[in-house]
Amino acid sequence: MRGTYGERHYETSDRLDSTDVNSQVGVLRQPDATTKYGLIGRQSEIEFAVDLPGYAIDALLLQYTKVLASGNLLVELGENTLDVSDEEQDGPLARLRWDRDIATRSRITLAGAREFTDSGTLLALGVGRINSEDVPAVLLDPNPLELERVSFLYGIALGRSDVSIQLASTTEIYESNPSFDNDGVEIQLTLRRELTALLQMQVNVGVLERDFTTREQRDRDDALALIITRNMGRDFQLSGRIERRERLGTGAFDRNVVEVQLTYRPGGR
Repeated sequence: MRGTYGERHYETSDRLDSTDVNSQVGVLRQPDATTKYGLIGRQSEIEFAVDLPGYAIDALLLQYTKVLASGNLLVELGENTLDVSDEEQDGPLARLRWDRDIATRSRITLAGAREFTDSGTLLALGVGRINSEDVPAVLLDPNPLELERVSFLYGIALGRSDVSIQLASTTEIYESNPSFDNDGVEIQLTLRRELTALLQMQVNVGVLERDFTTREQRDRDDALALIITRNMGRDFQLSGRIERRERLGTGAFDRNVVEVQLTYRPGGR
């Protein structure tokens, strides 16, 4: 059982300022050391500070995880319900993530998802994930959306360096705002380098292109990020991120980000 409360405030506009209440309850069973499955229910309730209709996103799903001989598997299947102004819309929910070691130095990851979500939730995926190469580029809109995403990642270890490339395809369908409906293609290259036993460097380069389905327009997001990570003893890790992101098209912007994160893991976990 889990519950969270969040407030979202945007610097340039109060139109998207909102509160987000999330709750989750589930029953999981672990029959052996490598397998876990169960039934999970989730609900997100979003209310806006201005005069905009709120909505709720409910999910009931079966979850299955398995540690494989050379990888991991996560499968979630169930039903999504979107409730806007007392009008309900049902749809399937599906998430898949499978990764596998290939030979001794290579690894592949295949992931896919289909679900109802919203801009604030997608933005929150990047919070606290300073070392992740999978931070989404988001179109800001108060309407919920149906998201479909498929991605493939290939990584290879080269001595003290790791190189990976990720390809992704997305489809976003916005409730009550078809002008934002789009199909996107993304490519991302990541280089990790161990500088010393305690110091690591990571460089991310990403390009995302969106084609809008109801108007003749193409958006492009370009991103470049440098991450430095320093292990401090057994329990602490200090990370710094410098990122430059530029969007050409809808909601065009230039963004420079400097982020510092101190992580504490008791016993090095």
